[in-house]
Amino acid sequence: ATSFFMEMYVGHNLVLLVLDLLEDAPLRGKIPMLAHHLLSCVAYASAMHTARMDFYACLDGMCEICNLFLNPFLLTRHKEAQLGERLALRLGRVVTVNNMLLWLSFLVFRMLLFPTWLVMFAIDTRAMFVERTSVLPGQEALTWFELLFYPAVTLFLLILSSIWFGKLTRGALKEMR
Repeated sequence: ATSFFMEMYVGHNLVLLVLDLLEDAPLRGKIPMLAHHLLSCVAYASAMHTARMDFYACLDGMCEICNLFLNPFLLTRHKEAQLGERLALRLGRVVTVNNMLLWLSFLVFRMLLFPTWLVMFAIDTRAMFVERTSVLPGQEALTWFELLFYPAVTLFLLILSSIWFGKLTRGALKEMR
């Protein structure tokens, strides 16, 4: 199941990477999402190649739960033919509830998840290599790339998510007023 998830995740991110590149917008504004998709693909592809770190890949992947609420949110922001505006007017309170659930899911599945991931990763790697409290088959094969790149990607996602969370929070407060 973890391998299937990672394969789907990489495939999905490759498609999003191409779509982001094709989008008619300045490159400077696309860089954070392009970096997110590219770094995620490299991290997941590495985990699939080594057949290690599945738990941490799937734990990071839980942040995608936010997309259940993000996609309707983005649809209500669609500018073409005033689709978003008409949809928001027609659905009214449903949109408000969705936006609040987006904020809550961002809090749980990004703002709390990523720091938890980083702490768990640090504790596990310390236990494996310093304290030697757990000896796992293949642990000696972990590379510096895995030990440094995976937390760096998660930290990058936390920083991006913090920026987005600030914008979501300002929007949620405005909507509540």
